[in-house]
Amino acid sequence: MNMSRLNIKLILPYNYYTIRRVKIKLSNGNEFNIMHREHLEIDIENAEWIEFKLDYHKYKLQLENIKPEEYIIVTLDFRDYFPFYFLDIMFKNSMLAKLVTKGEFENYETKHSLIEQKEKLKKKDYAALAMNLLVFLTFILLSIFYSKIDSSDKNFVFIIGVAGLISNSRFIFRKRVDLRTFKLSMSLGFYIIMLLLIFFNFDNIINFSVLIISTISYLITAHNKRYILRPDC
Repeated sequence: MNMSRLNIKLILPYNYYTIRRVKIKLSNGNEFNIMHREHLEIDIENAEWIEFKLDYHKYKLQLENIKPEEYIIVTLDFRDYFPFYFLDIMFKNSMLAKLVTKGEFENYETKHSLIEQKEKLKKKDYAALAMNLLVFLTFILLSIFYSKIDSSDKNFVFIIGVAGLISNSRFIFRKRVDLRTFKLSMSLGFYIIMLLLIFFNFDNIINFSVLIISTISYLITAHNKRYILRPDC
């Protein structure tokens, strides 16, 4: 196989895994790493395939028909509506690598509406955020002081509470946030809270209070018309 140059760009929709590196492996043994929105140029020689891998997400692209100066977009392909955008990312191999034209390669984010739309949070956003923080703080306190939780489950409830508190707190200290990421984070927090209420035996007053606060927070976020619900694919 003649030497060819591959132009590779990694685009991760809606900030999924954006702090992670995707591993690139060629059949000839060469290996590389690429970050979100990074443009990487590699030469391939005597390689039959190239594989992209991020945890259980992976995609192998055959190279026998690759021409010089080809352009490849690496992304995650998932159904973009509830609950499948969570299920596909969490449990399905969603990695996709596809050949594109030079023009599409250079303008992929714009064409598919994947550029972050950052704005200042409004008062109702902070209200919904405060409710979520209150609920996750409640889970932390319950894991420490609530005697009706089995000792084997207390660590799990504590970890979920801390993770939710940290995940939501990051929005407080940013002047502008990606609206899509904010909505997905708030929605995911709601579903996690509902699962905790289902699987753990809290008192009715605790269940009712957490349910009401979480539902109000979710409805405020879900009905915020500033957020984009689907990309322009």
